[in-house]
Amino acid sequence: MKLLVWDKPNPIPLCNNKLINNLEYIVWIKEDGSYFNNSLPTKDKLMSFRYPAPQDRIHPTEKPVELFSHLLNLFTKEGDLVLDCFSGSGVTARACHNLKRRFICVEKDKNYYEASIKKLEDTQKQLTLF
Repeated sequence: MKLLVWDKPNPIPLCNNKLINNLEYIVWIKEDGSYFNNSLPTKDKLMSFRYPAPQDRIHPTEKPVELFSHLLNLFTKEGDLVLDCFSGSGVTARACHNLKRRFICVEKDKNYYEASIKKLEDTQKQLTLF
């Protein structure tokens, strides 16, 4: 098991009159035989990733596409299927599209779902030159 940490250099200072931590945690548990596409030392228990929080958020806990792209590059390969049961703003879908991963995203809030579809459609319209 690893603890991955997203270190935000630009956290929102206050939310509902409470200070916001600049760190968010991701727990990664690797099953025997799981794919690991990198040369990171497997004995390290803590890994940190520094990416700024998105400025044009549609969801209060939206993560940067660049962070998810980094993680997907580490833990998946092209063509893999990625499941996001709490899709929110659709960051997973956009990162998967950019990296040629298949994805299933689930979001119960209709407003977030519709906004995430719009962002995904905008992402799909962008041309890839290389």
